[in-house]
Amino acid sequence: MSNYIDIFPTRVHKFKISNNKEFQEKYLDRIISSYENKEFDVPNGWVTKQISTSYSSKNSIIEGTPQEYTDAINSLINFPWSGKVFCWHNVVKDGEYQETHHHSPALLSGIHFLKFDKEEHEPPVFYDPAKLAKAVHSQTFNYDDIFKPDVEEGDLIIFPSYLEHHVPRGIYKDYRVTISFNFILDPCLK
Repeated sequence: MSNYIDIFPTRVHKFKISNNKEFQEKYLDRIISSYENKEFDVPNGWVTKQISTSYSSKNSIIEGTPQEYTDAINSLINFPWSGKVFCWHNVVKDGEYQETHHHSPALLSGIHFLKFDKEEHEPPVFYDPAKLAKAVHSQTFNYDDIFKPDVEEGDLIIFPSYLEHHVPRGIYKDYRVTISFNFILDPCLK
């Protein structure tokens, strides 16, 4: 029997947005209206043709960077920083999905589950970043190469932007609405 040491863990951080109801009051009606009115086009270069996202839109419904997101980032970065946070919304209801992708070259990315019914909606699916290296040993070892976070409405997860993930196709009775963001750290110039 061998001993082993797990090294270089990939961490996904989970926060609770305590004022999620205020976020819903501020954004949810407008996001759902934009979905129903098909206001946002599929971003160029994306594989899916069925998605409702404001990712590439200059008319984002999310105004600036909510302080709750900045506070969460500050809790993870223990030095003064300057950078940018880009926010957008996503809606899944009638077959929408997002293909496997990553958010590089951002440093961190986040998903705020604004409207999410744990009994009905699927969380995103993340892939082990070392899955290809581990595949060499797949006949000897059993590695799980996916991770589905246990999330509920009002949760915010923050993860390294290089993590590949996808949003499963959903055909739901009610809207699954998330706000996503990318955090890009400015280069340190001296």
